[in-house]
Amino acid sequence: MDSNYLESLAASIDSLRCGTALEEQFIEYESLHELLTEEAIENALKSTTIESYRRGNIKEAILSNGRRTFAILISIKRPELIYECIKYDRLDNKLPFSSEDLASISGDTVSPSDEAGEWVKQFDEQQYAFSAPLFQRGATHRVFGDRIRLPFKSKECIGGGGFGTVYKITLSEKRHDSNLEQVLVLKELMNKRSSESMFQEEQRCLEILRVIEHPNVLEMYCSYTHQGKNCFLFPLARGGDLQNFLEADHRPEEMKSDEDVYRAFCGLSSALESLHSYSHKGLNLEMVGCHHDLKPKNILVDGSKFILSDFGLSQMKGNLKDYKTMYQSGEGYYIAPECEDLSTFEKLEIGRPSDIWSFGCILTNALVYLKRGNVGVKEFELLRRMKIDTEYGVISLLTFHAGQNQENPAVIQQLDDFSKTGSRSEKMLVQRIRDMLKLDPGARPSIEQCSQGLRSVAISAISESIEKSWENTKHEERLEFHVEKVKFMTWSGTVNESPGAISELIQSEATFNETYDTLAKIKGELQLLKANNDAWYPLFIQLRHLMSKLMSFTPKTLQRRINNLVESTILESNTLSDPPPQGAVGSDRILMLAAIKHMRELSSAPNPNSSIAQIQQEDIADVSERSVYSTFHSAKYRPRNQSESESVIMEELVYDSSWQDEDGRQFFERMKNVLRIPDTTNEFKALQCRGYYHNQAHHRFALIYRYPPGPDNKAMEQLIRLISTTMTGIYPPPSDRRPVVSLEHRFKLAYKLAESVFEFHKIGWLHKGISSYNIILFAKDERYIRKMESPYMTGFSHSRPDQNNQVSAVVSDIDETLMAYHHPDYQQSLQDPAGSRVRYCAEFDYYSLGLVLMEIGYWVPLQRLAGKNTSDPRAQKRLLEYAKYLGGPMGANYASAVIACLDSKKLGRDGSVPTSWSKERCVESNFERLVLERLRDCSV
Repeated sequence: MDSNYLESLAASIDSLRCGTALEEQFIEYESLHELLTEEAIENALKSTTIESYRRGNIKEAILSNGRRTFAILISIKRPELIYECIKYDRLDNKLPFSSEDLASISGDTVSPSDEAGEWVKQFDEQQYAFSAPLFQRGATHRVFGDRIRLPFKSKECIGGGGFGTVYKITLSEKRHDSNLEQVLVLKELMNKRSSESMFQEEQRCLEILRVIEHPNVLEMYCSYTHQGKNCFLFPLARGGDLQNFLEADHRPEEMKSDEDVYRAFCGLSSALESLHSYSHKGLNLEMVGCHHDLKPKNILVDGSKFILSDFGLSQMKGNLKDYKTMYQSGEGYYIAPECEDLSTFEKLEIGRPSDIWSFGCILTNALVYLKRGNVGVKEFELLRRMKIDTEYGVISLLTFHAGQNQENPAVIQQLDDFSKTGSRSEKMLVQRIRDMLKLDPGARPSIEQCSQGLRSVAISAISESIEKSWENTKHEERLEFHVEKVKFMTWSGTVNESPGAISELIQSEATFNETYDTLAKIKGELQLLKANNDAWYPLFIQLRHLMSKLMSFTPKTLQRRINNLVESTILESNTLSDPPPQGAVGSDRILMLAAIKHMRELSSAPNPNSSIAQIQQEDIADVSERSVYSTFHSAKYRPRNQSESESVIMEELVYDSSWQDEDGRQFFERMKNVLRIPDTTNEFKALQCRGYYHNQAHHRFALIYRYPPGPDNKAMEQLIRLISTTMTGIYPPPSDRRPVVSLEHRFKLAYKLAESVFEFHKIGWLHKGISSYNIILFAKDERYIRKMESPYMTGFSHSRPDQNNQVSAVVSDIDETLMAYHHPDYQQSLQDPAGSRVRYCAEFDYYSLGLVLMEIGYWVPLQRLAGKNTSDPRAQKRLLEYAKYLGGPMGANYASAVIACLDSKKLGRDGSVPTSWSKERCVESNFERLVLERLRDCSV
């Protein structure tokens, strides 16, 4: 036997010893594993008296499960006993060995107290240094023997309370798995029998919550019992607790802005939500829980997150709707008024609403901190002080209430002050807090409602911050930057100011997080751009990408509304009075609108670049007789230098000779310019203008239109004629008669017409002649007209820009059948020349559209429904009644859309749009919401 090798190996093993926080020593298994290699074990066995033919099997047993046992035997100079350990199945997995185990190995009944069993005594003393446990994340609860040495290199007390002590510990570098940090928090409960049930309840709660892996719930890494004390290991929160946060002079870097704090509270609310309404599909488990001790000290701060912790008083039960339990105990000023009778200190029955109260108190203190810092928090605490008469005398309290059914005046006053002076998001938060601090527990919101409310506050807060970030930058003059700014401002205004608009963004936590993260990136990108004022166009690509991503999270209906508002804003903006620059990168549609904007600005001025050609009246031939009440003819156009003629549609205006020359010139120039728009946008369903002629001598102005391109547009029909020729009888509503034109095609027709009017208004023009007589349908032949896939609007003879200084043709000579489509106020104005003239507005176009939609719904001409005199109040009342009956044949959405068109009050300011908007913009937005969106949602 080579004793020198064994002595050297024993010295090497001894050198691996580490000190613990209790000045004990232990050896890390990982280090021992590195030392006792297969070669080292072979050489050690060769140095013993063990027979050579046995060494191979013994080596394999040591490598598999015996390195610790063999190392202990080497340290006490009895390595040959490894054979007996293997023989009696006493290896590493059985450590530490009992006296009986050791006696069985030696073959006698000696114990560590007997002189004959000296090696047993030595083994017993040494084995605990080799048995330090490995701590693993998610491990099952373990009970360690009292003599087990825990691999804590340091142990520093950082807090405590009536239930135990909290330490910061440092694990040995190698005595924890890779999923566990080295520095952790140890919660050591009091060594009392009464705490055993509380430990079991807290352990159960923590294990249940650990399964869902919520990022804002403090994760219990593992638990154990040692020396009679029940213990938990948790991750260390880098920022202490919320109490420290509220007392600090400065905020941590991750929460420098208010929106960062609001976002952190959203996560905390989500954590409390997971406790109040626990659900895990994989485990088929649903439970109801309550924290019962919610206060700043039990909310940890870790970077940008608030972490819900300390579940010592928490309970989780079966899925009971009316969860109630008796209030146990608690400390601090955050307990709800229903927890106990302050005059007798009698404990009362409580439930989840008491957590909501505590949460509301925490939010109030946090808002005070954001507004006035830690000094304000201390002052607010003193203002809350009240004296309460009890059975035991007068006591002083700092609670947020003054006992059952009594408010604390200082809290109410503080919230009132913030409500008056706070920002938009602060006012929103105050309202949420008021709801949470209602004295009646049943009147408080659920935690799900609290979560949604806080998400809306966070979205509003970061939006406010971004709104300011757009200002004071040289990029403002650049089209692409301006477009993205308008997009964001419109998105923010719609989402944050319109009631209910934000609900879909905050309904899901995942959608909220994606939305907020995108907003944070937009804010960062704007800060970057502000720091690079000389940047060129490519730098706006990321900003545009982020805005597109933000829009993708927005509900589809809201997206369309926002896009339309953006386009309206672009068209109203003075920034785009010039055409977009060459090489500008951005939305094709937005750039197109910029071009339309520029064209509208020039609409009253002569435009030498106009693509609308002036043609000779003599080149128009084969003019058809005008259809009844129609404003157009079919004709042939053949220029003098060509042999082939072209089928065209002609609309002719005979104007009053009393027109002033300048008014007339402006009108004709506008007409030429506006009729270029169909070349630019597909949504505006108007025929492309081939040219015009102007016969000044006979006061005639004619517009020549092309047929729509393609072989499927050869047949043409007025909508009024199609309705008249395909209806199967006249019927007053209600009726069960079904028209021969399908419901699907009528829905499509109605939506396309409404969209076309909306687009026309968006670019700032009024039609002034909408009727089923001025709507033309095209198809490849008469049999397909009923599909109504290509409706086009005509009758632009009276159109004008929606501007106070613009005029159009006099319409007093319009046939009474066409007059019936006009708004009653406008009709009466025209019929009474001596009275004050009512100026035409967008609502009047929408009214005319509503009548056309009613014709499409009932598939009956207007004259059969209302007669010729639609200005009669009785006719008006009858039309509105008919509109309500449309719900039967056409559905509720269709009927609502028609009613909105006919009742101009519904399109006015109704609280659904920001108060800062102009009347015109309110009407446009409400038309989109109440008419366009509802027609879009109509389906068979």
